[in-house]
Amino acid sequence: MSVSMPSEKVLKGEVSGAFLLGLLASLHNVKSLPQSDIRLRADEIEPLVWYPYSMLISTLEQLASTVPSSNILFFAGINFLRIWYEQGPGKTMIQSGLDWLHANDESGGYNSVVRGGAPEEIGWCRLTSIDVEQGLAIYDNVVALPPDYVRGVFYGGCILFDDMEYVDVHVDDAPFPQNPMLRRLTITVRFRCKSPEQAARVDAAIDVLKPGTLLALSVEDTESLAWRFKGLRLKERYLTAYHEDARNVLAEATHQLEHTASELRAAKERIEAAAAVGIIGLWEWDAQESHLSWDSVMYHLYGLSSRAFNVTYDGWTRILHPEDRVRVDAELSVAMTRGTVFSSEFRIFWPDRSVHYIKSVAKVMSAGGTATRMLGVSYDITEQKRIQHELDQLAFYDRLTGLPNRRLLEDRLDQLLAFAQRQHQNIGLLFVDLDRFKPVNDQYGHHVGDWLLQSVASRMQGCVRGSDTVARIGGDEFVVLLPAIGNLDEAFGVAEKIRGCLEAPFSRAGDVRLEISASIGVALYPQHAQTARELMHFADNAMYMAKNVGRNAVAVVKDKE
Repeated sequence: MSVSMPSEKVLKGEVSGAFLLGLLASLHNVKSLPQSDIRLRADEIEPLVWYPYSMLISTLEQLASTVPSSNILFFAGINFLRIWYEQGPGKTMIQSGLDWLHANDESGGYNSVVRGGAPEEIGWCRLTSIDVEQGLAIYDNVVALPPDYVRGVFYGGCILFDDMEYVDVHVDDAPFPQNPMLRRLTITVRFRCKSPEQAARVDAAIDVLKPGTLLALSVEDTESLAWRFKGLRLKERYLTAYHEDARNVLAEATHQLEHTASELRAAKERIEAAAAVGIIGLWEWDAQESHLSWDSVMYHLYGLSSRAFNVTYDGWTRILHPEDRVRVDAELSVAMTRGTVFSSEFRIFWPDRSVHYIKSVAKVMSAGGTATRMLGVSYDITEQKRIQHELDQLAFYDRLTGLPNRRLLEDRLDQLLAFAQRQHQNIGLLFVDLDRFKPVNDQYGHHVGDWLLQSVASRMQGCVRGSDTVARIGGDEFVVLLPAIGNLDEAFGVAEKIRGCLEAPFSRAGDVRLEISASIGVALYPQHAQTARELMHFADNAMYMAKNVGRNAVAVVKDKE
């Protein structure tokens, strides 16, 4: 973003002091901006006072040289909207993401914080169209603000509440010929509203979902869950891009700390700008004195008050999760001993005993060839971890039965093979294909077929040990992993137990009895195969042998093919 302000032209219009404060606060209270013709300080601005519009232009000029990337600008816009809602008039103006989309018309939004000039002098924001059913809103926005910041503001307003399953914002940027200090932005918001009743129903089903339990969702509920998943993936992509940019900025700034005093000042400004937007804390550890120095953001990350907590190394380690303390202490020791970069993720306890995830990166500083201290940064990755957990659940487990899917099965099989090779153990693999499932599905419909698959999954899990894995790999096909199985006879015995269990009729309230069976192929590592692919292949072949002898049978592969 680059804005030039002609000196011969007197800018008309005024800007709200509250808006200027929000702009600075969105960069997390940067107290003073880099040197320029106009120096603006947050403590010199009164929220209820109107200031010359030129102050907004000069502030944006200064921010352009401070904020290092479009992703960081985007998150600054999100921060601005949150501050406007939590500390400004937002709570009296909007109660939902949909309210926010309607509020950005000529009577609200940008038009409520600038005044006194013609539209072509101070800009505007107009809602040109909105279709809630189609999930589409379009705005004509003429402003001096950078496009990525505006995109963050619109996105931030939509995710403040829990009434949208999905939202994304696209901005088309074009010059505004009538005034070169402004840009004309066409803002397109695509969204999908959430039904409270449906959301409660899906959330209730997810809350009780555990590995091995059954999950049944309607088509509408499944569609809702898919849109949530799409929204989570998009949010994760934004978070990942921001964290990557923040790390790059911090790495560059840390490198420049080793140079001249002027370069040190420039690096400090970049670190503070990046840290402010993403709530990134700065810290220093004096290893000789065992003393830690924290900035104000670090106390915020740990949920602590600077008055109530005296930062020492021992005090800090007591906050760490017990399962992470030894590892993190060892990682710090290695970094200090070898002079390498310290990089670690760990859990901490807040005073209310809630668990938060922290990422810390630091550089070792030496004096006279001896490592004496560390300079580092920390930031909260709790939300990223939560999203990753939800994505893992959707990526690794079958939606219908709650069983591991093919992807998780293959991962577990690879790990089991590596362990079995070291420990000289056997692994049994059963390939299970249901007999006469398709006629049931065709005659009674998919809802009965889905219920039957869930019941099959439940019965199969009741036939195996807690250390075994039952996975659904597609349709009516299942695979069972038997780690550390004694011999082929034991694996065959488990297969027979499953076959007999599935042979018994399935009774569904109000319906006729459903009768199916299973053809099961058995293969053993290392007797029949040496790799995961071979083991699956031979068990699959054995399953077809069971089919060929009349179904409802167990067959063992005889020789490698």
